Amino acid sequence: MRRAAALWPFSLPYALAVAARNGLYDLGLARVKRAGIPVVSVGNITAGGTGKTPFTLMLAALLSRSGRRVAIVSRGYRREKGAKGPLLVSDGREIRCPAAEAGDEPYLMARKLLGSGAMVIVGADRVKSAGLARELKADIVVLDDGFQHRRLHRNINIVLLDSRRPFGNGLRLPAGMLRESPGSLKRADALVLTRAGDEGEPPGLRKRLRPGVPVFRSRHVPESLVEIQDWRRGKTGGPGRPVHGEVLLFSGIANPGSFEQSAEAVGLKVGGHVRFPDHHRYRPTDLGRIESAGAGFEAAVTTEKDAVRLPGEWKPALRLAVLGISLELVPEESRSLLERMIMEKASAP
Repeated sequence: MRRAAALWPFSLPYALAVAARNGLYDLGLARVKRAGIPVVSVGNITAGGTGKTPFTLMLAALLSRSGRRVAIVSRGYRREKGAKGPLLVSDGREIRCPAAEAGDEPYLMARKLLGSGAMVIVGADRVKSAGLARELKADIVVLDDGFQHRRLHRNINIVLLDSRRPFGNGLRLPAGMLRESPGSLKRADALVLTRAGDEGEPPGLRKRLRPGVPVFRSRHVPESLVEIQDWRRGKTGGPGRPVHGEVLLFSGIANPGSFEQSAEAVGLKVGGHVRFPDHHRYRPTDLGRIESAGAGFEAAVTTEKDAVRLPGEWKPALRLAVLGISLELVPEESRSLLERMIMEKASAP
């Protein structure tokens, strides 16, 4: 609370700037560009941790299986190097650039979608990236983290909310997690509650939406634990070596608590967790810290997003494994409902 109170004065100018920018688009004073092919935006109104990456992966795979030529367009947050223009990370058959040029999340999506035919493109100018997708014969764009990027026209706005804490502490950045007001949910065409259990919807949620906007529910599903050597060779699931003792977790993600819950859900005994900032790039001192902290544990376990950022030459003395996460809509019939809605919206002019 003290930190939020100290940062609150900085939240006001941020909120005013976002409101002014949204006002320009709402009044038609800011120009919106069209890609020439349907665009499905996946986004949120809080800073990280809602499950955009696993949802985007699920959606891209769903559309690909339906015969669509999908291109995921992403900003490529915190890319270390590379061209400023659009960059083809993957054509769906092979990866064309290293993780440092793609950004950790786009690279991970490209890796997990290999063989599906779904492309991944990154670039600061997502209008140009969508144009490249069209040139490469994509027939639908999935715009990753696109809710605030209003310059590119979209056929459907899908917004994700963490069902357990949909608006964080209710404050705007940097005092809270909100990127914009909950009132912006009026722009949503569909809402997905992530990490949804048996509890009901957050109080008053429907009042924040336009009438008739569907609300879907989803859950995070931990995958099998995979040894880092096998993961780097492309293995993502299947039976692995059992872990009987305590493990040390380490991560640099927006919601480390969720990672702990996923580890416990697959039966791991979590004895500690070394936390780094979101999208952290691991340096030799960090790796040494992990190895020191891991002494006495049976294994160190990290996320797939972190595994992408680990130096390939790092060969720690302790056992190192990766725990992947996927997302599924519940009940299962929701997938066909969502797909039908997207296809209807995509066919609109």
